Amino acid sequence: MRVFASLLVFTILLVHGALLGMTDDEAYYWFLAQDPGLGFAFHPPGVVWLIAFFQKMFGWIFGAATPGLARLPAFICGAGIMWLGLGWVGSAAGVSGRPRTGIAALVIGAYAGVFAAAWMIVPDLPLFLGWMLLFTASWEVAKNQKCDAVSFLMLASGAAIAMLSKYSGVIAAGSAGLAILIWGGSARLHALGAIAAGFVLGILPPLAWNIQNDWGSLMYQLRDRHGGGGFSGVRWLKFWGSQLLLAGPALVFFTGALFAKGITGFRYRKGTGARVLFFVLVWMLPHALVFCVQPAWSDFKPHWAFVVWLPGALYLAFVAAGGAARVWRNVHVAYGLLFGALAILMCHVPLLAWFNVSVLGRNFDPRWDVTNDMHGWKGLRLFLDSAEGGRYRALPVIGSRYQTASQAAFALGDAVGAHRVSFIPRSAKERAEWPESGVTDGFGPAWPRLLKPVLFVTDNRYSAPPAFMQAECGVAKELVAMRWSYEARRIKLWFCSPS
Repeated sequence: MRVFASLLVFTILLVHGALLGMTDDEAYYWFLAQDPGLGFAFHPPGVVWLIAFFQKMFGWIFGAATPGLARLPAFICGAGIMWLGLGWVGSAAGVSGRPRTGIAALVIGAYAGVFAAAWMIVPDLPLFLGWMLLFTASWEVAKNQKCDAVSFLMLASGAAIAMLSKYSGVIAAGSAGLAILIWGGSARLHALGAIAAGFVLGILPPLAWNIQNDWGSLMYQLRDRHGGGGFSGVRWLKFWGSQLLLAGPALVFFTGALFAKGITGFRYRKGTGARVLFFVLVWMLPHALVFCVQPAWSDFKPHWAFVVWLPGALYLAFVAAGGAARVWRNVHVAYGLLFGALAILMCHVPLLAWFNVSVLGRNFDPRWDVTNDMHGWKGLRLFLDSAEGGRYRALPVIGSRYQTASQAAFALGDAVGAHRVSFIPRSAKERAEWPESGVTDGFGPAWPRLLKPVLFVTDNRYSAPPAFMQAECGVAKELVAMRWSYEARRIKLWFCSPS
């Protein structure tokens, strides 16, 4: 059942993800993978290295710009999370029978915030995989009070993968270290050494990049992204609303009940069940103190807090495999599977547009549906391959947002080549990520002077026109992508030449 559940997750993600265009951020990570480095403007290099590795292995078969291949590491991470989660439930609950393992798989898979989005190749997926490696390995050390070769390797690789994925991986490494300090016994030193070794291996590449680039990505994550917000109760309520929607109300309230249960029973509860509960709380509390408090003072993204509910989902799978918490289990599974199926369906069918236009009878802005971001960009390549677009085919392609530049690069792929696409204007920390195409007298952050003719791209989400100095620009072509009878994306191609 453990193998079947993991393969099922992989297959669903593969079939779904291979049929969709890339999201803006996915296209950006794919572009970076064409020339991988030690770090990048916003994150450590882990997700970029993964894309580059699998592209090197299989790109000669499927082509470089193929959504299924670019997302292959995400599919593997999703299946790995399920595999490790079921392994932990089996170890903690002593469950080996097929029906009970199947119940645990349903509970874990019903965490829609993770598995309904596990087809996207973003840094959070390898982070969750590293988290799971640390979680399961530290449990084995705590349970057996020994650190064998397998546990040592899992701890080291988990810490390295987490730190190479996102800087918040330090919290996962800290939780693993705390659990081992509390329950590791005579294996503490060996296990902590494994975590330290993996942490150092994972932090060295982005640290080297930051030293060479004025600490760009670290300052962005620690200062720029969270500074200047101030307390806002409304924003905090929006955060909790997003978690109830994406993680599911049953999982959020069940996890909250675990906090109360752990606090009230800390001194009195003993036995295997209590040990599992307190182990889960050690993993949950540090992440909750960061990701559930931070939105009150600065802007947030809902998926940052998904790691808070992950140990809650694992604990719910643990008790459900033993036949307990049936109401929590049933509500969580029903909501999660329904929400996950709806989220996946909306990627292929324009349900929001249909509902607004056909049911509510009102106009619908395609920007309201984020699934539209995965549609329309292939029209750029088709146009440049046509007779009408032939005169623009050899021109460098420029975007003034990394989103539009990255989508153009992926759409052109082998046809024109990602090396002909650039992002102008850009900041100093982003300079090395994009080619110096020689079409301007600088790269930014202000608009530079145009030296050679270029093709400039905008879309309906990032629609600001080009503003090169000493240049004349006009719309050469407008591409409109439809989903059913509803507009999904409008791309403008501007021809710019020096004046």
